[in-house]
Amino acid sequence: MAKEKIKKIEFLESTKKYLSKVKKHLEETETLEKVDDAGLEQLAYYYDTFTRISEIILSEGIVTKNLSGKWESHPLSKELEACQIQLFKIQQEYGLTLRSRSKIKGLEKATDVSPLLEWIEKR
Repeated sequence: MAKEKIKKIEFLESTKKYLSKVKKHLEETETLEKVDDAGLEQLAYYYDTFTRISEIILSEGIVTKNLSGKWESHPLSKELEACQIQLFKIQQEYGLTLRSRSKIKGLEKATDVSPLLEWIEKR
């Protein structure tokens, strides 16, 4: 029985650039670890899929006429939404959304000594 070749996904250039920026950000904030490779691969997959589906929908139109002539959402709209949800969850995990970054910054500030405690310790 012959081994099947695993096909490697060829990501869009925009996906490669985005992932490069993400890796750089995680390295600069010293949060990137080797174990993150699988998560970053998922991030790239969902970002790439979201981008491809978005391009198709934008080129064909957000709404289309069905066979009976009625207007309806593009057939790929549900797939786009499902992909967007997964993408957003992964982005949150890596602190890549505004809200998740503010929570992380809030935690960093919470571990700092408050000015009141500093003043009490000086006395």
